[in-house]
Amino acid sequence: MCTVIVLFKVLNYTGTIEVSYNESKELKFFSLNDLPNMESRAKTITDKIKDSTIKI
Repeated sequence: MCTVIVLFKVLNYTGTIEVSYNESKELKFFSLNDLPNMESRAKTITDKIKDSTIKI
């Protein structure tokens, strides 16, 4: 089994995000400081972004 984690940095988005091809149930934008519960590896990455260990 292979898991892919994709994180996007979005600035100044306009328009409406839409689910396509039934790949996702829901799409939302979150601020870096107000993220939902995530899988542990994704949380590790976002924590490193928050503490500037990883630069985006």
